[in-house]
Amino acid sequence: MSAYFEQVFPKCSLQQSPLGRVPVIGLEADKAARRLEVQLLAEDILDQQALTEGEQQICQAYGLQQAVLQVTYQLKQLDDRA
Repeated sequence: MSAYFEQVFPKCSLQQSPLGRVPVIGLEADKAARRLEVQLLAEDILDQQALTEGEQQICQAYGLQQAVLQVTYQLKQLDDRA
């Protein structure tokens, strides 16, 4: 079971970002380094600007040194035309 980005990170304001409705499927934190890795599962390609903005907002909202968003893309069903 996963939760959406906006549910996991409610302090981030991502009203216009496609990140808000992307499922978070994993988290790995390093308290000593104040670093967080976030694994996402997306159906559509997320542009680098959205990912960078998401990382920056996580850092600012939660007082982290670094946040890394790692995206796995889920293939949509292939149709006969492919």
